[in-house]
Amino acid sequence: MTVGPRTYVADLLRSVGGVSSFEEDDSQGPDYPTTDESSILASRPDVLILPDEPYRFREKDAAYWRTRLPTSSRVILVPGDDWCWHGVRTLRGLAAAEALGRRRDPGKQGISWT
Repeated sequence: MTVGPRTYVADLLRSVGGVSSFEEDDSQGPDYPTTDESSILASRPDVLILPDEPYRFREKDAAYWRTRLPTSSRVILVPGDDWCWHGVRTLRGLAAAEALGRRRDPGKQGISWT
């Protein structure tokens, strides 16, 4: 699954200039649309974000994607409570998104994520 355009995660990433590598014009679609490996590979994201919740991605998951995505794509493990849950965690989430935005390729306007 990936994050849809109406989600908290998408808002965090847009706050630092992020753009989904999947189409975001379906504002009536599911908040977390399902996807598959070929779609993720075809999307060629700048960064693939793997949170540790609500699903607990681990280093073996990151390693799997690092062997399949182009070397220009970063695969990062992130704390899910900072990235996926609003409220008291919002300040940490904004700081994490800002840090990710600072690490982007200087030649690009923003980051695309999957």
